[in-house]
Amino acid sequence: EEMAKLRSAYVRMTGKELDGLQIKELQDLENQLSEAILTVKTKKEQVLVEQLEKSRLQEQMALAEIEDLRKQLEELKNKRNSELGSSSSDHGSKHRSLRMRASKS
Repeated sequence: EEMAKLRSAYVRMTGKELDGLQIKELQDLENQLSEAILTVKTKKEQVLVEQLEKSRLQEQMALAEIEDLRKQLEELKNKRNSELGSSSSDHGSKHRSLRMRASKS
């Protein structure tokens, strides 16, 4: 009998087999459904807010990573430029030294 009551309640919640219900029973069913809808909407909103927060956190992490990579790239460029500058000045001094030796001979 308990199973039959549960089945009947379930069927009514789906909007089927409403024949024979009195106005009070229909109002009660409507209130139950309204409360259920409100609960579902509240849960949906909570999940959306959590997803939004997660997305914002991922965005912040991605932006921080981009900034770190930009700094690393800038450091590599500066290092490369300083190495190129020192090697070209070394090359120039070596070239001058060779010219001086050649002119002395």
